[in-house]
Amino acid sequence: MRTPIHGAGPSRGERRRHEKEVKAAWSRVLDRRAAVMASGAGFHVDEELREFLDLYNSRLDENVEDPQMPFSFGVMQAFMVPWTDGRFKSYEMTPEKDHAYSVGDFVDFIRSGRCQDAGRARLEALPEGIVHNYSALGDIREHAFVDANGEAFAVSGISFVRAGSRLFWMMIGGTVCDLQEQTGRIQAFYRGMEEKGQIETRGPRKLDTSKLHAAPLADVDGVWKTVAFGLFDLGRMVHESRTFARDEGPSRAMVSDDPASIGIEDVSRATPEQVEGMKAFAARVDEHRIVFDVAESLFQLPSYFAYRVHLVTEAERRTKAGRGAGADAARVLRAPRELRTGIRRIETLDIVNLQPGSGTRSYTPPRFQVELDGFWRTLRPGSIGRDRDGRPEPGRTWVRGHVRWRDRPAQTGVITVKAPVSAALEKAERLKAEGRVVSETAGL
Repeated sequence: MRTPIHGAGPSRGERRRHEKEVKAAWSRVLDRRAAVMASGAGFHVDEELREFLDLYNSRLDENVEDPQMPFSFGVMQAFMVPWTDGRFKSYEMTPEKDHAYSVGDFVDFIRSGRCQDAGRARLEALPEGIVHNYSALGDIREHAFVDANGEAFAVSGISFVRAGSRLFWMMIGGTVCDLQEQTGRIQAFYRGMEEKGQIETRGPRKLDTSKLHAAPLADVDGVWKTVAFGLFDLGRMVHESRTFARDEGPSRAMVSDDPASIGIEDVSRATPEQVEGMKAFAARVDEHRIVFDVAESLFQLPSYFAYRVHLVTEAERRTKAGRGAGADAARVLRAPRELRTGIRRIETLDIVNLQPGSGTRSYTPPRFQVELDGFWRTLRPGSIGRDRDGRPEPGRTWVRGHVRWRDRPAQTGVITVKAPVSAALEKAERLKAEGRVVSETAGL
């Protein structure tokens, strides 16, 4: 055996031990990630949060010191917490609290006018640092929200995280439509862009237009998967950013009124091209106003649960971790026990309202304004910025400037929620058999 020369660095044996330690530490990181991914309740909304989590961890792995996060991180980082073992870094889910509800009864609560402040007080009372998930029960197509133009949006769930007076939210659902027809339109659109040389068709970022399609929401036929998220100021009741994204298979068609979406750091220095681009994006966001109308309506869910608290039941739902299923089952079992949640307890309001005319309900959604005097700029993970009042703000900083492309007249209109009475009757019989809640008046 050779005697190591003093000062010549670690020996071969020491290097091997180090490599083994690093490999074991990285394996423990992957065990933790697998457990977090497998420990959701299994509704669309918590599964989507984990998709974002997986995306950000992949970016972190590419460059741990300076990860190039997509602009969505500015909002979605609130749903996650950083973790490190001193060697590796990762993101994990903020603690979650799960709820499930009946859309029809919730709409009746909105129409009753019992929530005079559009949900503000209950949102302000949400415990900070907890993800509050709300998932719609049953076939979401049976209670689609329809605007005056006939666009129908089926909502599956929404999540909230409060930090002071700011509310971070993410909603998942989709437009009810002919997916095959929409796929044809998508491919025709991108083929036209290809012909004009406006998209990359070679190299690592090439886009295969033949694989693009209107992707359905998982396990729901005829609903084009759509995600919307944003940041809302509860103190002034205004939107500080809104983003809309439709799933097109290998990519997402995303539009936002957030200047960070096209890399603007200072609106006073934005180029004319950037300003025109943001005007176009803001107009496209407004084209999907029904999605944000629905989100604003769902801001009343905490108030609804508080009003119905005497009817709330607790249901148990086994997670993937609890079922020991999936390709990562072995990794999940090796993760710390506190990360591999086997059963989620769901606060549930499963109520059928059988009032006359319950098949069609209409209401006017809240009409919140959009922030015009500035926007949030996302900083490098771990950095500290300042809020609009100069107070420390982790991960973001407030940038003043007139965001004039958001200054658009608020659209008005009534939303109709149509549900087959026959479906309600069938559900009522099932709930009666289970000893659950069926009401002729819904207590309103």
